Amino acid sequence: MKWLWATNGPPRAARLAGVWKAGLVLAGVALVAVALALGKGTGRGFGWGAGGLDRKVPLPVALDWAAMDPLVGGHLEDLWRGAVEVRGDAVRRSELGLALAVNGLWAEARQCFVEAIRLGEKGPLPGLYGAVALSEAGDLEGAVVELEQVLTRHPEHAPSWHRLGRLRMGLGDEAGAEEAFAKVTALAPEAWHGWAGLGDARLRAGRVEEAIEVLERAIALDPYARSARHRLGQAYQRAGRAEAAGLELTAGMAATLTPMPDEWSLAALGHMKALPDQFEAADTLMAQGRTGEAVRQLRGVYQVHPDNAAVAARLGLALVADGQAEAAWNLLMAALAGRPGEVGLLMAASRVAVERGMTDRGLALAQEAVLRAPRLAEAHVAVANAWIGREDDAEAVAALERAIELAPGSVELRLQLGDVLRFNLGRVEEAQGQYRRAWERDPIHPVALERLASVEIERGNWEGAMGRVRALERLGIDREAVAALKAELAAARGDPK
Repeated sequence: MKWLWATNGPPRAARLAGVWKAGLVLAGVALVAVALALGKGTGRGFGWGAGGLDRKVPLPVALDWAAMDPLVGGHLEDLWRGAVEVRGDAVRRSELGLALAVNGLWAEARQCFVEAIRLGEKGPLPGLYGAVALSEAGDLEGAVVELEQVLTRHPEHAPSWHRLGRLRMGLGDEAGAEEAFAKVTALAPEAWHGWAGLGDARLRAGRVEEAIEVLERAIALDPYARSARHRLGQAYQRAGRAEAAGLELTAGMAATLTPMPDEWSLAALGHMKALPDQFEAADTLMAQGRTGEAVRQLRGVYQVHPDNAAVAARLGLALVADGQAEAAWNLLMAALAGRPGEVGLLMAASRVAVERGMTDRGLALAQEAVLRAPRLAEAHVAVANAWIGREDDAEAVAALERAIELAPGSVELRLQLGDVLRFNLGRVEEAQGQYRRAWERDPIHPVALERLASVEIERGNWEGAMGRVRALERLGIDREAVAALKAELAAARGDPK
């Protein structure tokens, strides 16, 4: 049976892609949970003093919950009522602050963190998050003062030291930053964040070789630490190592600084209720193969947003992935009846039609999507999938090439085109070219590395294949896939068992 990228595919490759995508999503969640931009502070700290904590704490402020997205407003109102009912509960006040923060209500969140401290919160996190609030509002000096107070009481808290290092870097205090990052490496030597920060501080101070040493250690701990890879590329550049620099700079492209996760990072997941957050959570579940859970989550969102085309399309795709193609079709047809011509619904319905064997209908729906959005790469991918369902691979290749013209930086489109060329048409050399271009765009993309290794084995380039396998092995995400590639290579070379 020919392979349709969107629905089937080699199990090993699917497993790799799932781990890669889930890792990025969780990394993004950790970033959102920590990077809170809240109200302006005084720089005087939270008011710890000889007289003890101020327990005359006001009730949390009620907002216009009904004016918010229903999922967000309902969740926040429930937490607010809980904090009101138990006015003196520091934990409830902190939880409300975290929920407000991750949903963008920053000033109110900061007030909750300050109040949690006054109510007797003993841990470092309200102080850490309150300090981050000041930094995001532009008061770096005030944030440093507050974090230093936190660390006086909690000197063992590595995430607070990491944030302090970042703040000092922002103020141009490389020596102070290096001191803070060194604390992180002492407290959490297994985490890449401290080593990367240390390398950044040393690089800015002009100590290039020392920076390279610790940045290499950071990416050894986490090959997907793209910000560390970017800084390592800059360090290699300054050391005159042009080839190595190019590889690392490409791998670190579009990197963002990732705060060190703390005890609240995962808790933030349960408070992210806005539609983009719901979609991201569903994507994570789908990437992990937990399609039933994704369907349940999206059904709940659909009940609140029954007229939202994006929600209907997402739910339809989750249903078909969960083996409920008929239910997906009925849902999408009803949605299209109310919103005819909606491009997202047309693409989702095309996918479901092909899955149900209705390839003519699937192609017609995809072509209508292209007519309505001719410069949308995803619409052309929908056409390609429909052509594959009709076993017309030449037309599928043409549609994917058009999609790549519209989105030339897409690694995934290159991989899809390579797979059609290789698995469906047997054009291995052309497929290899597409895989290589994908890898050049992202040298640590596991599927690109796996495809290149596999095709090198197929073409008898044992040395090239082994190089790709070693690169994949260094990523450390799928030992089973690496073992399978090594066995495939050994068998192809005729190595003794």
